[in-house]
Amino acid sequence: MADRYDPLPGIAGLPGFLWRKLGRPGRVFVVVLAVAGVAAIVASIPGVSERKRDNELRDRREEAAERRDRLARQRELVRPRRAAGIRTLGALESAIAADVARRDGRRPRRVECRRIAGGARQKLSCLAVTSEAGSVRGSRGVTLGFPYRAVADLRSGRAVFCRAIGRPGEGAYRKGTSVPLPAACF
Repeated sequence: MADRYDPLPGIAGLPGFLWRKLGRPGRVFVVVLAVAGVAAIVASIPGVSERKRDNELRDRREEAAERRDRLARQRELVRPRRAAGIRTLGALESAIAADVARRDGRRPRRVECRRIAGGARQKLSCLAVTSEAGSVRGSRGVTLGFPYRAVADLRSGRAVFCRAIGRPGEGAYRKGTSVPLPAACF
């Protein structure tokens, strides 16, 4: 008498083959295990959703705090600085260089101011130069630094200057800054 055995089915028929090979206790165990797995998944959905919502709220609060801190630092940067005894542009440039040194701990290479509007009170655009790159093969050189705006009355010796904050990047001239320049610095 030859032993009779069931050949293994293909992949698609394997679950049914195994189900038939299980006895009644095994089938009950598999069903209870499947129901428990589905119940665990359903029970965990509210917790996952709540944690996700809590994480999103925390992230929004952190971003808002970072934005407030950044705006406070920028407002402090553009706060008008008053200077007395400014009778020449050189004196104004020295006052701006001292401001850069106080804020950033380093003296700029030089400060260049140019007049934008004149009259009794001169409006000036200044750059505290921190680094330069010379021209190469006909291209113009680049000057980097901190921009300032100033209003100076050289007769009275009083001046007000503010550090200007711009947005770096393409199209920056069309976008407004997050902290506008105070009216004292035009």
